[in-house]
Amino acid sequence: MTGVQTCALPISFVLISSANAFAVSIDDINSVISDTEKYLYDNSQTPTVSSIGGEWLIMGLSRNGGDIPVGYYENYYNNVVNYVKECGGVLHNKKYTEYSRVITALTSIGKDPQNVGGYNLLLPLGDFEKTTWQGINGAIWALIALDCGQYDMPYNTDAQIHATREMYVEKIINSQLDDGGWSLLGRGESDVDVTAMANGDFSSVAGTYQNDLGDTITVSPSGSVTRVGAESGYSDTSSQLFNGFAQDGGYVAGFAHNDGPTSDPIFFDSNGQIRFGSDAIYGRMHVYNKLD
Repeated sequence: MTGVQTCALPISFVLISSANAFAVSIDDINSVISDTEKYLYDNSQTPTVSSIGGEWLIMGLSRNGGDIPVGYYENYYNNVVNYVKECGGVLHNKKYTEYSRVITALTSIGKDPQNVGGYNLLLPLGDFEKTTWQGINGAIWALIALDCGQYDMPYNTDAQIHATREMYVEKIINSQLDDGGWSLLGRGESDVDVTAMANGDFSSVAGTYQNDLGDTITVSPSGSVTRVGAESGYSDTSSQLFNGFAQDGGYVAGFAHNDGPTSDPIFFDSNGQIRFGSDAIYGRMHVYNKLD
């Protein structure tokens, strides 16, 4: 199985979380996950473009890495191609999260969303106004879709407002509520679903990272970041990670600091190293490694 994998089987999260509270063995957890995977596969033999029996299913199964026949994913891809051709590349006139969902699913099985039956499904995300018609949900999923394959922001010639990563990042940050979270409508009390999508869970990458100069970056489970320069004495405690998700055995997240959001994400690889997309040259010279 190749490609970026960005979503887990829901049952996996529930079981792994529960294992901390109850005496459940890893074998028991793996057994239930395997049974769940088999049930989903057996009862969804014709996956296509859909919230139910479609992209969430494909992303969950592909991320789980189980023994799913390759032909199953090819069948889904062929169904997507036929669907996209039938609708002339227009998945929805209003809900642009439809594009983001399909992009993420295709990327998870190693398919190129930039050429699906001759249509570039990334292109609509270059229209800021239409993508954010759904509010914060549109911005969140646009970034998830773009980051899951490290795709460049497409330039949509039909757009009245051409989108940039910074614009989507600012949309998310400006929608944060007084209680620290986010909600679908951008008002009232925050809810767990949208807050998790906007912010992410950073417990898997929490810790202190240090480069050869002695500079450190400390990440908390909530995503707050403290940066300290060993020689310069520079200190920043106002940085924040957001919109994080698993990718290729590592983790990627948006990075906002006290000067405003950056245009590139921060990457945590499987070797315990981090790099900033906007600081590639310096990052290669002075790699940050996670301290034990």
